Amino acid sequence: MAKYFGIDFGTTNSAVVQYDTQAALTPFRHIGDGDEPIPIPSVVAVDNLTQEVKVGRGVKNRLIQLRAGGRHLVVESVKSLLDADETWPTPAHVWRPEDIAAELFTALSEKAHADTGEHIRQAVVAIPVGMSPAKRATLRRAAGTAGVEILSFISEPTAAFIAHAAALRHCRYAVVFDWGGGTLDISVLESRDGCVIELHTEGSPKAGDHIDMVAARWLHTQIAERHGLRLPFESVAPDEKHILLTEAERVKRHLQREAANAGSVKLGRYAGLSLVEQELTAETFDSLVAGIVSEALDLLMRSVEQSRVSQKEIGKLIVVGGTSNLSLLRRELRRRWPQPNIIFPGGAEWDIARGAAWLAAHPGRHRTAEGVGLVLADDEYHDIFRPGTGSDEARAKLHFGLVEDVTTATFSFATRDGDAAAQTHLGELHVESFGFRDETIELECRITPDLVFEAEASSEAKRRRSPVFSYDRLRWMYETPNEA
Repeated sequence: MAKYFGIDFGTTNSAVVQYDTQAALTPFRHIGDGDEPIPIPSVVAVDNLTQEVKVGRGVKNRLIQLRAGGRHLVVESVKSLLDADETWPTPAHVWRPEDIAAELFTALSEKAHADTGEHIRQAVVAIPVGMSPAKRATLRRAAGTAGVEILSFISEPTAAFIAHAAALRHCRYAVVFDWGGGTLDISVLESRDGCVIELHTEGSPKAGDHIDMVAARWLHTQIAERHGLRLPFESVAPDEKHILLTEAERVKRHLQREAANAGSVKLGRYAGLSLVEQELTAETFDSLVAGIVSEALDLLMRSVEQSRVSQKEIGKLIVVGGTSNLSLLRRELRRRWPQPNIIFPGGAEWDIARGAAWLAAHPGRHRTAEGVGLVLADDEYHDIFRPGTGSDEARAKLHFGLVEDVTTATFSFATRDGDAAAQTHLGELHVESFGFRDETIELECRITPDLVFEAEASSEAKRRRSPVFSYDRLRWMYETPNEA
C-alpha cells in the first residue's frame, strides 16, 4: 500500500492527512472542508425525520438554524463525551456518543474519498495525552463502525514530534506547544535510545474557541455603542449570536493568514438592526488577546520549569495547532523565548495529523517507561514487565506456590522506575484457593492494545478465575522508526 492516513481527532476540529510514499515532492495531502484548506469542524447534525447526517463546516455555519424547531439533533465536541453515559433519542434511533463519533469518522472518510479518490480504511489516530482507555476503546469501536481500522493511537505531542523528526535528530529535549480550538496542551519531551518520552504535560481550556468569544463580545459592544443598543450580549437571539461568533472566527483567520491590518464583520441583521458592519483592526485584536497569550506563555515557562529541564537544554520548541497562527503569540514567543530554536510550521493545524500519517506508513511502538511487577511476601519486588517492554510483546504467565494455609491468595502490584528502589503501589488482586501448602496459583498478565495493564489468576486446584485487575495509568514512551 502506497497511501496512508493520519487523523487528528479533535474536540473542535478534526484534521485528516494522506501520506503518499510514491509522491516524492509533495507526499502529504491535507483533507480540508470547503474552499479553504482548513480542518473539518467536529460537529454532527442528524435530521430527526429522515435520519440524514451532515458533518462539518456547513453544519457549524448553520448551527442555530439546525437546532431551531427541534428538527435536528446537533452534537458538538463529541470527543469530550466518549465516556459519558448520555443518549439523544430521535423518533427512529437512540444515539450514543459512540454513534456520533462513528458518523464523524464516516464523514472524514467520505471527504478523503472526494479529495483523493480513496476512503480511509486504516489510520493512525492522534489523541490527547492521558485519554482514558474507555474513551480509546469507544473511539476504536466508532471507527470500526465507519469501516476504519485504527492501526494505533499516538499521543498528540509525539505525533507533532514525528512530524518534525528531521529537525529534531540532534535534540535530547523538545517542547510541543499545541494550541488548538478547544485546549492548549504543552508537553516536554525527551528523546532517549530511539524513544520519545513525555516528561511533563500541562493544559488550559483557553484556546481558539475562547478567543472567538472574546472577539465577539468586543464586536457586540462596538455595535451597541454605535447604534445605541442597550441589549447585553447574553440577551442576543441565539442564532444571531452564533452568526457573530462565526464572523469573529472568520475575521481572526483573515487577520492571521493574510497579515492584514484590519478585517470587517458584515451582518444582514443583528439585535433588531439591519445591514450592520463593524471593523476589527489587527492592533485592537492583539489588545483583546494579549492577556490570553500572556497566560499561555506563562504556562509554557512553568511547564519547562516543572519538568526539571532548563530552557537552555530544550533543543526545539514546536508550535502547532490552529491558534498558534496568532501573530501576537509569535512575536511574544520570540521575545520571551530568546533562543533561535522555535519551529513555526506553515500549516500548524495539520502537523499532528501529518505525524500520524507518517507513522501509518512507518509504524513505531509503545514501550513501558517504568517497570510493573509484584511485591512478594518477603517485600521483594519481582518484575513482570521491565521498563522498555514493548506493548506488543507484553504477555506473561507466572506460577506461584502458597506459602501458608489461606483460602485467598493475594497479588500486590507495583511500578518501579528502572533500578530505583522506590515503588508505587497499584493495587491488589485476590483469587480463591483451597489453602493447600505449595498449591500452585497461575497468574496471567498482559497489556492491551489500548495500553491497559491487566492481570487475572486462578488456583490450578480450584480452577476458579479471579476478577480481572486493570491499571490504566502506566507511563509510556514511543519507539520511533529508524526512518524518523
